[in-house]
Amino acid sequence: MFSYTVDINMPLIYHVGKGDHMTTRPVKHGYFLPQEMVVTGPDVLWRTVGEESWILSDLKQARAYLNYFSGKIDGVEFIPFAYALEDIPRVAEIAGLAQDYPIELWLGPRFLKQMDFYPAVPGKYCSWWMEPDGTMRPPTRHMARRPDLDRMNPEAVQWFMDAHEELFLKHFPPGTFKGLFWPEEHLGANLNTPPITNHGQLYFYRPSYSDYCLESWRAYCRKHDVCYRGKPVRQFPVPRPEMVSKGKGKTVFCEGFALPTPSRQARFVDYQRNTGVWTHFDQWRCETYLANWLRPLSRQIHRIYGKDKNWRGVLYFGSTPWLLPYEKFTDPHACERYFISSGMWGYQCGINLEALARAPEITYVLHEFRGTVHDKLDYYHELFRRLVGKEAWRRHGMLIHATDSGPLDPREEIHRWEFIKRYQPRVLSMYSLRYFYQPRDRRDAATATTFWNRLKSYQATGDPFTGSGR
Repeated sequence: MFSYTVDINMPLIYHVGKGDHMTTRPVKHGYFLPQEMVVTGPDVLWRTVGEESWILSDLKQARAYLNYFSGKIDGVEFIPFAYALEDIPRVAEIAGLAQDYPIELWLGPRFLKQMDFYPAVPGKYCSWWMEPDGTMRPPTRHMARRPDLDRMNPEAVQWFMDAHEELFLKHFPPGTFKGLFWPEEHLGANLNTPPITNHGQLYFYRPSYSDYCLESWRAYCRKHDVCYRGKPVRQFPVPRPEMVSKGKGKTVFCEGFALPTPSRQARFVDYQRNTGVWTHFDQWRCETYLANWLRPLSRQIHRIYGKDKNWRGVLYFGSTPWLLPYEKFTDPHACERYFISSGMWGYQCGINLEALARAPEITYVLHEFRGTVHDKLDYYHELFRRLVGKEAWRRHGMLIHATDSGPLDPREEIHRWEFIKRYQPRVLSMYSLRYFYQPRDRRDAATATTFWNRLKSYQATGDPFTGSGR
């Protein structure tokens, strides 16, 4: 149905920015960068949640892990669970062990989630969200349950970057990390919100209602001449008139808000779209989140590690519900099947894939999707291909596996490799590497061997089924 011709040996264009150093060394075709090498301090496992015996906390354990995957993987998402400053030396020590192996570490931090050593966010730098009735208050971030940082405010972000560099990054010498792995980052991720429904986490739970945000939104409205019924807009829009009384003068009722209602019969092309002021509100959030959060932190890591000759750059890892906007679906045959449980959330998550893929600080964009290949994944990935554009397409990636519990069944495994062969992603990832680590490896030896052989065949020829990969 779809076919692409890719020269797997074609070099990528380096990104070189003015001021900050952003030269990157391209990864090879089929670079395997799975998720989750999780590392923590020696005495903090009791503070983690759930079955997490796989978290690495001592040097012997970490060396066994690195030995097992040496020669199998090219890089790994390195996730620090640092609950106190005392945990960081052990995290850095384990990161140092990786220098003895041909495994490149990509830093995948969970800011203010499993990294609790930062100082409390000053009140003026806290984010604000909105309750369903129109009341606004600061949200908290789960695990630590602490006030969240206003990622839309450049002063707040600079305060955080200074703390991040001083308290964390300086403990890792140049050459430790070969890349930054943005882990499913989007506006409002990991906050203490109600359960996600078919509508996702509704627009008011996206933290974009601080005093700074209000001034930024007003500036956007002036620049773009945003009006409602002939009057310039100077407040945050709300979709119901009764919500205005709770907004303390910061909100105004505006028509044009449309909430998608997914169902098994719904088609993305039939979803209602926001119009008028609400379209501008979505655009403002996407522009501001990218400009004030994703790009500055990406520049910071380029600046600190970019002089390393093996620096790979920054990868953005995004899942279909917030990476692919339903607003861009035009194919009437693209029905919603697999994502019935979470819907597709559109631009309300603050992610504009087109702008993200063109940001000079973002080296690779990876599309995470789950479900079987027959769940119309072609439609999702075709939209991804179109939105990232021709240049970023040469730097795209995708997930190998489709479940949260280990390998696929043998037939689906073949279908997924056929899908990979068709689209020729440069970067491959997988959730999660821990499911493939003894004694948690849930495959028999023959199945495991077939998997690694297909990976090597794909890397060498672009066809996972050549030679020993059959």
